[in-house]
Amino acid sequence: PGMAGRFQHRNAATAQATLLALRQAGFTIDDRAVAAGLQEARLPGRAELVQAGPRVLLDGAHNPQKMEALAMSFAT
Repeated sequence: PGMAGRFQHRNAATAQATLLALRQAGFTIDDRAVAAGLQEARLPGRAELVQAGPRVLLDGAHNPQKMEALAMSFAT
């Protein structure tokens, strides 16, 4: 995915599972549109780099689960 943060891979996997379910239900969804959507998706305030030097990252983690996921993004 184009968005920063390790947790975005889980979100992308959820989107892919939804895509498969929609296709099985008869929806036609273009693979190029899916790839572009995953790459180009942006959510301001979600692991958003607002300054490069010194590095400043903005994230509106709003509950314990989101805060934990954000902290895990900084783990080595």
